[in-house]
Amino acid sequence: MTILHATRPTRRSGIPACTALAVLACRALLCAQADVSPGMPNDTIAVIAPDTTVTDSTRTAAPRDSMSSAQDTALAATDSLMRALRAAAAPVRAVKDTADTLYAFWSVSYWGIGAGWSLGSVPLFRDWQAGFPDSLGDFGVRPLVISAVAGQDSPAVLDTIKLRYQTMERPNAYSVTFPLHIRFYHVTNQYRFASYDIGGYFLYKLGQSTVSSDTLSNQVTIRQSLGFYALSLAANYNFVLPGDYFTVTGVNRTAVTAGIGAYPLVYARKREHAEAASRPDSLYESIERNANAVLRNFSAYGFGAAWRVGIFSLKKQGQRHGMEIGLLYEGDWFYFPDVQTADFQTIKRSDDADAVSFLSHRLTIRLSFVFGGKPGDREADDGAAQ
Repeated sequence: MTILHATRPTRRSGIPACTALAVLACRALLCAQADVSPGMPNDTIAVIAPDTTVTDSTRTAAPRDSMSSAQDTALAATDSLMRALRAAAAPVRAVKDTADTLYAFWSVSYWGIGAGWSLGSVPLFRDWQAGFPDSLGDFGVRPLVISAVAGQDSPAVLDTIKLRYQTMERPNAYSVTFPLHIRFYHVTNQYRFASYDIGGYFLYKLGQSTVSSDTLSNQVTIRQSLGFYALSLAANYNFVLPGDYFTVTGVNRTAVTAGIGAYPLVYARKREHAEAASRPDSLYESIERNANAVLRNFSAYGFGAAWRVGIFSLKKQGQRHGMEIGLLYEGDWFYFPDVQTADFQTIKRSDDADAVSFLSHRLTIRLSFVFGGKPGDREADDGAAQ
């Protein structure tokens, strides 16, 4: 009997470790189920000549104990394979979770929206409040009025009525505004980036006073209001303070900013009106006419310029969003080419008698919610930011 042994060639390739373990496990299962001699090599195939008779001496069945042992070995190899696969996948998941946690969405372009609290001086309101009436004489009305009162069955008699001027509501002494803004950030590199703002604010004040008497139930109510509305555009240069020199506990980044802007549209409107509570009443109708002759209304459109400096910090709140808070000094210059009113006394006027301009200085605290890109775009974003 002639037995030829053909050996399969072994190929070397860059097979991953997980694939190699899977191949070994499959081979172990095949060996456990094959009816071959335990002494025959695993990588050898027996080729028997056609005219050769196989006897029990040349082919011996594997004992049952050997088959059970082989099956146990295969199961153990499968368990080892699963453990290896889980161990290989764990670092990948850990690396992804760590990368998402450390992802700095502010390293590329992002945007934000927010509001602020601003306190400052607006000379337009200062002059308006300075011109408020504070006595009956401002309306051309005397405190004592002699009125003819007619009785039911008697001729008219003269009656002296004492009038009283009283301020019911004074305008707020402080010019507090709540500016709104939308901001877009364009990152140049790790320490420098630009930001562009679209925003605006308004300021509205109201005052109310009355003219009345102790003997008559009627009264004249005088309402005065002034509204100021401004739409702004701004561009800012921002520099991130290096952590080696300046850090704030609990925040991810602190930067200083300086910017300039413009007010393409500014609108001011003043409304003043006196009205008697009930009619007919000749006395209070006369006071109403006198008051309305003194009070003035106006509305005007203008434009302006702005500049600002400040500092702000950003804190990451989630994978793609955070919160930014800043403290700014803001200066404004406003110009109204056609006001046509003589109410303003301290506001600077230009050569044109109807033109009014003034400066405003404000301290502003800003709070913004910022939003960045997806962590999956990190590689593309990093390339764009470099």
